[in-house]
Amino acid sequence: MLKRFKSQNRSMIGMDITSLSIHALQITKIAATYHIDNFLSESLDPHVIVDNQIRDQEALFNSIKKLLFRANWSCKSIVLAVPDAAIITKVIQIKNNLPKDEMDEIIFLEASKHFSCPLHEINMDFAIRGPSSIHGNMLDVLITACRAEHVNTRVEAITRAGLTAQVVESESSALERVIPLLTTRLSKEEKKGIAIIHINELFTHLKMAQDGKIIFAHEEASGCNQWGEVLMPQHDNSKEGNYCKMERSITLGEQKSQVIRMEQLIRQIKRMLQFFYSANSSKVIHHLFLAGDTARLPNFCQRLQEKVGIPTSLANPFKEMCFSNNAFSQNFIEKAPSLLIACGLALRE
Repeated sequence: MLKRFKSQNRSMIGMDITSLSIHALQITKIAATYHIDNFLSESLDPHVIVDNQIRDQEALFNSIKKLLFRANWSCKSIVLAVPDAAIITKVIQIKNNLPKDEMDEIIFLEASKHFSCPLHEINMDFAIRGPSSIHGNMLDVLITACRAEHVNTRVEAITRAGLTAQVVESESSALERVIPLLTTRLSKEEKKGIAIIHINELFTHLKMAQDGKIIFAHEEASGCNQWGEVLMPQHDNSKEGNYCKMERSITLGEQKSQVIRMEQLIRQIKRMLQFFYSANSSKVIHHLFLAGDTARLPNFCQRLQEKVGIPTSLANPFKEMCFSNNAFSQNFIEKAPSLLIACGLALRE
């Protein structure tokens, strides 16, 4: 039998495990206002996670333990994400009048036809989207699946650290939860089509959302390994260390290198947008949100807007939120564009 992703409704901490860092975020909702209760970040060495696969389980466990040593959490329940690149999605159709138990069985049976690997190696979940646009008497069901190892290795590291992985979902599912927070100041028309560009020193990701749902995802190697400190993560997690990095002035040569590298990155983004339009000629992108490490590129947001002709802004889902003393810091403000997935995970109910 295919194993379903775990899912329970509890108050939980969102933990985004990326190729080079771990971000842990706790958000609560009081009345209609979100409150950021806790935030912690810990760096990872480049060899720990390679091509979305955990290569050094012990190093990941040690980094989580280091993060927990600084934590002041009473909650031990964690929400994790599996990278979209490791996930397969498929829309299938089923009859719309099936009993619940029979529906689950038929969905899993139908889904199993689309995977070449043994069923015991797969973790899967599904969501019923509603009446099928293809067959009037059927329902569309979105199947989400990945190899069990992508889930199990993350869950194992969490469990060894004394935490409980209550939910494992896709990055896109977490990101969709954040989109309403990004688009609060956009018009109704603008909200119909937005794109999120997430950049780090390894990859550039493009995700297109229509009416709050992600309909397109594409990633390319960013070629930023030679960028030096332009996009490198802050390995010094202390507040003092971050202030020192902020205050360091850059040389004229470094400024010229930044300009050249920004232009290279802009050309890559333009190619990715063209790739999207080639397959979706009827779609319109009304607004671009920049996420990831782009906040450390001076004037990049404005420069990109000029080059692509689309209104562009830094992604910050925390503008309308309140901060507790445990969460508020200059470090958090700087990292905000990099915390979209962690935010979406923390908002999981």
